[in-house]
Amino acid sequence: MQEYTLKDPATTRSYTFDRSALLAPPPTKIIASTWEVPTDLTKVSDAFTDTTTTIVLSGGQVSTDYLIYNNFTADDQQTYREVFPLRVVDAAFIPPPPSQLEQEFSALRVALGQKAAKDTWEYQIANRMKREHLFADLLKWEERLTQLVNQERRAAGGPGFFKNHYVRPVVPGG
Repeated sequence: MQEYTLKDPATTRSYTFDRSALLAPPPTKIIASTWEVPTDLTKVSDAFTDTTTTIVLSGGQVSTDYLIYNNFTADDQQTYREVFPLRVVDAAFIPPPPSQLEQEFSALRVALGQKAAKDTWEYQIANRMKREHLFADLLKWEERLTQLVNQERRAAGGPGFFKNHYVRPVVPGG
């Protein structure tokens, strides 16, 4: 199941979902959409276009998880039921969305992990196979991104985000 989207109980928010990946190749369009909303939440409004469905929600109880269902029909008479997981929390506990820099940093950390796993696997298969590693370059880029993310966080009035985060790779054969 997908991650919960966070919402404060005092906010009214619009949620739009692109359903084009579910629909048959164009020109298939959505012709009807309904929502199943738990009683603690209030559906303010809803809408749909040829490929998207939208709901506007308010309310909810703090520390409660909700599953909101969207039932929609396409003009080829196919029917769909999709779930939207929503967690209601106090606004103080909703983290700001990650910056572009933080997203890039996260992607680099994934690449580092994949590279280390691949190198270990290749070493185990080839038993001391010689190969040029770009791992050191990835580590340098990770260090620079860490500095930039910390600067960005401090500029926003908070402490640095990362402490002692550096990856300490196990180098195959080392």
